[in-house]
Parts: sequence; structure tokens; C-alpha cells
Amino acid sequence: MCKFASILRQPSLVTLLLLACTVHTRAEQIDRIIFIGDSITEHSPSVEKLGWHGNYGMAASSIENDYVHLFVSRLAADQGVKPAILVYASGGGTLSGQMKFLDQFSEAEVQMAVVQMGENDRLKGDGSEFLNKYERILDAIRSGNPDCRIFCFGVWSPPSGSWEKDQLIRQ
Repeated sequence: MCKFASILRQPSLVTLLLLACTVHTRAEQIDRIIFIGDSITEHSPSVEKLGWHGNYGMAASSIENDYVHLFVSRLAADQGVKPAILVYASGGGTLSGQMKFLDQFSEAEVQMAVVQMGENDRLKGDGSEFLNKYERILDAIRSGNPDCRIFCFGVWSPPSGSWEKDQLIRQ
């Protein structure tokens, strides 16, 4: 079997987002979306250290192909208006690093939030520290954006990904 066969059978992050928000977008236009993540969401250039020239999600070959921009362009085509996007992400980004933006998450005035965090966080003990920080991000979004639809995605596959983190995110 081709080593990519299992990947092709799994829906992409963009597909899952589109499916999850189809009913919502028909009822209400999405004017602003916040994306909270790590290098999969956005990574600034790091030519000397990583050989990375882009300023977009590292899982993509170009800005048009990262999950943020693919999703936004498909949503814009569906609803006829391109939403504004706020991106809080960085290479090596962690939940701890996002704590300094909690006020901005609360004040974002968004109808949709996408949280794709956890790859760079290490679980300690029972994972309560991981869960606490993740919940603080979600609480900050909800506090200022009570009608916001929030989509939380688990970590990417091993070696970084882990079912333990995914289980905590599902909580």
C-alpha cells in the first residue's frame, strides 16, 4: 500500500472546517475569524535556521495552500464575502506563549475561532496544566464573543502528535 494512502483517506483540516460551518454560514455571514495556532497555522521566515522562506503555515507549499487561506477562500466563495482574519500563531508556538494574548482573544469581535494548538506542548503528569491553558484560551474567546463558533483541532500525527493531547482537547 502507498505510504500516503492512509493520509488521503483522512479528511483535511479545511474539509472539516467547511463541513462544520456550512449550516452556520448559511444562517449568518462570517465577517471575522481568529486562528490560534503554531507553525502549522503560520510561521515567519527562518531561512538560516530552518531554510523556511514563507510567512504562512508550514504544512503548505505557498500562502494560498495553507489551511488558513484555503479555508478563508472557500468560505468567501460560499458566502460571497471574504472575512477578515486575525492570526495568532508562530513557529514553536505553545499554549503558554498564547497566554499573553488572552485579552486580544476576548476583544476580537469574531464570529468564528479556530484553535489548532498542542504540537509543541509537552504533557506533564495528568495533563491538567495543558488542559487548563487550553481552557483559558477558549474562555477568553467566549467571554468577549459569546456567539462565536469555536472549532478545536487535535495535534498532527506522530512524532509530535499524541492521542493524550487529543483526548484533553476533546474535553
